[in-house]
Amino acid sequence: MPFDPDDPFDRFLRDVERAVREGPVGRHRGVRDRSGFRSETHLDAQSDGEQVRIVGDLPGIEKEDLQVRCDGEVVTISATGARRQYDERLELPEPVDEHSGTARFNNGVLEMTFAVRDPAAEIDID
Repeated sequence: MPFDPDDPFDRFLRDVERAVREGPVGRHRGVRDRSGFRSETHLDAQSDGEQVRIVGDLPGIEKEDLQVRCDGEVVTISATGARRQYDERLELPEPVDEHSGTARFNNGVLEMTFAVRDPAAEIDID
């Protein structure tokens, strides 16, 4: 039976089939890379209003093989180990000052902190 795009039940079934085929993808479950594989990285970002703290689990990776970039809204973590490759993008809970970042990597666990960026600056009127 052909797919009817106007039938909401057909659309629902297609969405379910796609979700089963592709598996869970999202902020805390790993992000698919260009090859279509999902990494095993577990990332978590939390904000207390003053800073954003990110913790990532990167088993099998050495510090020398790790690259981290931040544009203020998304952190990108790339690493290639002997058996694993990671290419993760994590959307931050709020914008940060990307130049304020500090990072520590110990036994496969990456911890980063960034200062939360001020949403707007007040301008004095003369």
